[in-house]
Amino acid sequence: SQYRARRRFNILIIVPTSLAGQWNSELRKLFGIPSRIITAADKKQAKKEKRQSLFPEDGVYIMGREFASRLEKEKQLGKKSWDLIVVDEAHEVFANIYRRFNTRTGQYKDRSRESTTAGNLFRLLKRTPLLLLTATPIQNNILELWGLSSYILPGTNKSYLGQFNHFKELFIEKGEVKEEKIPELKERANNFLIRNLRVNAQEYMDYKFTQRYCETLNFNMESREKELYEKISNYFDRDDIYAYNTSAMVDLKDQRTGGMRNLLKMSYRRALGSSFSALINSLEGIVERLEQMKAGEFVKVIKAASTDD
Repeated sequence: SQYRARRRFNILIIVPTSLAGQWNSELRKLFGIPSRIITAADKKQAKKEKRQSLFPEDGVYIMGREFASRLEKEKQLGKKSWDLIVVDEAHEVFANIYRRFNTRTGQYKDRSRESTTAGNLFRLLKRTPLLLLTATPIQNNILELWGLSSYILPGTNKSYLGQFNHFKELFIEKGEVKEEKIPELKERANNFLIRNLRVNAQEYMDYKFTQRYCETLNFNMESREKELYEKISNYFDRDDIYAYNTSAMVDLKDQRTGGMRNLLKMSYRRALGSSFSALINSLEGIVERLEQMKAGEFVKVIKAASTDD
């Protein structure tokens, strides 16, 4: 609404395809803003009519992220001068852009095969005023936060969190943020990260959100429970484990092993907090996979490219 009031009408909203209709409906219902969903059918029709552009008029356009990626790869999306681009559920695809950066020099790799959907759109997003929407800016890896920050500061090669290789060196150790660096990381993130609560959206809703209550229950583990918890946690802290990767990648790069280790530790701690039977089932699955690997039954082996950089 602010952009329209300032006579800026060309707005692109990139969403998961399944949410395009919801965006179209809620923009009209909540804000009185008309918008148009662009799909492959529109592209086909434009080609049939020999139109040069899918966006002949000013307005708000909505499209799925995969389709947007294909259009930009074909040099069609960037033909229009966008006043603002909004990306919904940005963490699902776009946070992984960090995989396209050189771990030693921090330079962006245009020809990387990693995160191709985000890669096709990176230059466009980088040079355009951008709003990234996500409820989970970090899913499994702190580098995902750096990935989202890399789109900010349009028209520059800078990031609020620094260059990729410098960020890793300054803040990361074994896939986790150095404890003494957490305050600095929070301070930097506050330059581009805005947190909105449910209460901020309530005034736009026709109904009230369900009231939620949070209660913390403390308990003391018995000595045997604590011993088991610590042994499993310590095991996941090791750098030489590989039995948990179903594709048998035993030589992954630092940023991926760190994220995988954090995710596994979280999963098995949940199993520990659930029940011993849940933990036993999980550990039995690991034993079975180890035995398969030992017997040579793992056919699919993915090797981390040692020359990725």
